[in-house]
Amino acid sequence: MAKEKLENFWSTWSDDPSDKNLSKLITASQPVIDKAITSYAGKTDPVVELHAKRLAINAFRKYDPEAPANLTTYLMINMKPLTRVVHKRAQPFKMPRRAWTDLQNVKTQEDQYKQENGVSPSMGELSDLTGLSMSRIERIRQYSKAGVPESVLKSNDPSEFFEPSSAAQTSPQSFWAEAVYSELGPIDQKIMDRRLSWHGVEKKDTKSIAKELGMSSPAVSQRVNKIMARLHEGEAYSG
Repeated sequence: MAKEKLENFWSTWSDDPSDKNLSKLITASQPVIDKAITSYAGKTDPVVELHAKRLAINAFRKYDPEAPANLTTYLMINMKPLTRVVHKRAQPFKMPRRAWTDLQNVKTQEDQYKQENGVSPSMGELSDLTGLSMSRIERIRQYSKAGVPESVLKSNDPSEFFEPSSAAQTSPQSFWAEAVYSELGPIDQKIMDRRLSWHGVEKKDTKSIAKELGMSSPAVSQRVNKIMARLHEGEAYSG
């Protein structure tokens, strides 16, 4: 009976994918979500809860009622990645001294270039300025995405290893946004960076982004709206 009821909530949401219907579907799915958290994560906290809901929403979008697995089983299967989330969060965040030095070099050269030219350098230009390969720059920028404080990059006396701020680790809203970002393609990531001024990228309007990326303004606006809708889900279902 409970499985049939959940399927009914999914059908209602599928016919009318409004926030209201999605909220009802999430509520009806909560026992399954709780079971998945217990099975795959062991214990819950706001970040794990949000990640579980994000996985559930993704599963709702892909679910095929004609497939052999019912919705409850399908949800459980699609929330297995919770094991990786817990494992990743259990590992201490560490940044080697060399990575700190390279990231500080990148930040300094990028700021100087922007100050002198009014725009950010391309990846190729940044590689020439820093003497680092483009792949190396991409790798060390992952530390910035993980929440390395700006003050650490400006420090002259860093520790060999350090952890990011607790806010960067535990904020449900930040976690949801990074989860959304990680699922976007390269173009949408660039758009999100520029429209929301993420990861140190200068904020730009739709017209400027379209010009930079060689796209039409309506195409960029459409992508921005989809990104904002995904981010809005995190605000609506973070409780």
